Amino acid sequence: MGGGRQEIVRGRSPKLAKAELRILDGYDAWGAGVRVGRLVRVDGEELAVFVRQVPSEDPVAALAEARRVVAAMATIEHPGVLRAEQAVQVGGRLAWIYRHVEGVSARVLLDRAVASARAVPARVAVEIVAQVAAAVDSATAEGRVVHPGCVPEDVLVDSSGRVSVAGFSMAGSPTSWSSSSATCWCASG
Repeated sequence: MGGGRQEIVRGRSPKLAKAELRILDGYDAWGAGVRVGRLVRVDGEELAVFVRQVPSEDPVAALAEARRVVAAMATIEHPGVLRAEQAVQVGGRLAWIYRHVEGVSARVLLDRAVASARAVPARVAVEIVAQVAAAVDSATAEGRVVHPGCVPEDVLVDSSGRVSVAGFSMAGSPTSWSSSSATCWCASG
């Protein structure tokens, strides 16, 4: 990808690091502003992906760090770690492109529980926390990446209770984005 700004416009397909992203429709299971679409890689492989836009004080530095995180996490093979495919700038802001998984964010689950005046069952909550801990432990075991603070917005839970964790950063580097204030777009296939 060149150094220029990239805008994602409904119905258009901007170039992203030699790949093409097409946003198709809305999807709010991760958070407000989530969109649905697909990423077509240079080799022609089509992936359903999430696009999660994150605020940062220095978008250029945040993008460079995010690309290091993507490279560092490419070798992590844990089912609870959400695969980051790319990091790009969209509208002057850092955007993470994650491989799509079915599910809703833990924030959405908690909000639904509060709205229905019901608690998340303790057994379910403990299982989710255990899976999050295992995923973060696996991803950070080599010491190359860290998780700056797992918030419900960083955790996706599928219908069978399996979790996928996003929001990692480079070890020893000041975090240049805030997961809890991310705007999410989603691409799905």
